Amino acid sequence: MNYLIIGLGKSGIGAIKLLLTKNENVFVYDDNKKVVNQMINAKIFSQKVTFLQKINAKTLKFVDYVVISPGVSAQKYEKLANKCGVKIIGEIELAYRFCDCPVLAVTGTNGKTTTVNLLFEMLKKVEPTTCLVGNVGNSFCETLAEKNVCPAVCEVSSFQLETIDSFKPNMVGFLNIRDDHLDRYKTFDNYFRAKQNIFKNFSKFNIFVLNYDDKNLLEFSNSVDCEKYYFSLSKIPEELFGAYVFEDEIKFKLHQETYAIKLKEIPLLGKHNLYNFMCAGLMALLYGVGFDVVRCAVKEFSLPEHRVEFVKKIDGVSFYDDSKGTNIHATLCAILCFRESTLLMLGGQDKGENFDNLFGNLPKNVTRIFVFGKTRKKILKSAKKSGYQNIYDFKSLSDAFKQINTKEMEEKVVLLSPACSSFDQFSSYEERGNYFKSLVEGCLSEKSIY
Repeated sequence: MNYLIIGLGKSGIGAIKLLLTKNENVFVYDDNKKVVNQMINAKIFSQKVTFLQKINAKTLKFVDYVVISPGVSAQKYEKLANKCGVKIIGEIELAYRFCDCPVLAVTGTNGKTTTVNLLFEMLKKVEPTTCLVGNVGNSFCETLAEKNVCPAVCEVSSFQLETIDSFKPNMVGFLNIRDDHLDRYKTFDNYFRAKQNIFKNFSKFNIFVLNYDDKNLLEFSNSVDCEKYYFSLSKIPEELFGAYVFEDEIKFKLHQETYAIKLKEIPLLGKHNLYNFMCAGLMALLYGVGFDVVRCAVKEFSLPEHRVEFVKKIDGVSFYDDSKGTNIHATLCAILCFRESTLLMLGGQDKGENFDNLFGNLPKNVTRIFVFGKTRKKILKSAKKSGYQNIYDFKSLSDAFKQINTKEMEEKVVLLSPACSSFDQFSSYEERGNYFKSLVEGCLSEKSIY
């Protein structure tokens, strides 16, 4: 087979490595000529890789599949590919075609990375060859190319689901569905439809684990014919199986067994993380992991970076990095982790959301907001519309940070949870979070922040 890889990020490089192990013919294109030239000069890949200068009907003449990265729009090449009779797929789809192990997939708007990391920790205690792949940052293809895998825990984004064809996970955990990526999808319905692609090849023998408290998910689940398990912050109906919060415990109710764990045993901030744990725990139990392993894994678990991550306490003020909070729902969940008065740092690049929804649901413990970045005028407009007055406008995160004085402020928490993507001033939410942490760390010698 002849494959054309478009995009030389992690996904693209992973796809190349896997295809070379399968002795397939590989063509490569990236519109960043500097990256291409660096790879050619460094002789990173074998002579079986052909770098293309452009993509047209002539170059697609001998190509069987075009493999695109999640950040590359399929629409850009769709018309030409259809004309040439070439199928466009993504890296997740490509990996699945060469994968012969069970795939446990997690999707949703928020909480995916925490949930797959939890699930990974649970499974690897009994299955050492478990791998963690997908939108979490690890190329599925590259992982398959480098080691034996069984099973695969896969975080799947809406972007990746746009280009699946035969992808059929054995089990799907669906955490929630909220407005997100509306800059790409324009409407919530379009975004939700992209997510629903994960069930494109589902059968009654597959397992669907879903959030009972999410009305949109619950309604949609009626159209999926398979075995279903639910998780909820309240007791679920007697006829259903799953996990739920009851008094001071989380109960897991399966067909033959019922298990319980005290809430105080779960070292994770926020109700949203109870959802994440219930989803991961259910998936692990349904895969065959013992409850003692599930309990042990969550007790030992530390959240990934930039997710309501404690940074430092200075002069009685605690700083938290939630740079991964890139939409309104995620930011509201982060705020609800705290009861203390909070200074919220908000802003970045617009993803098409309506910030009226933020201010209409803003918890009372947010006593001030520092807004920064490209979306700040839009946020300020929503604040004014709602009557929220304690909001201050800054060009950059750095400018906003300079106005924090820990010796004089009333707030006990400073929370970076931007409700926006980072791409106006940073290359990723990780870079933004690390920059925030460096600002906090840089203040320690002075004991306060000016």
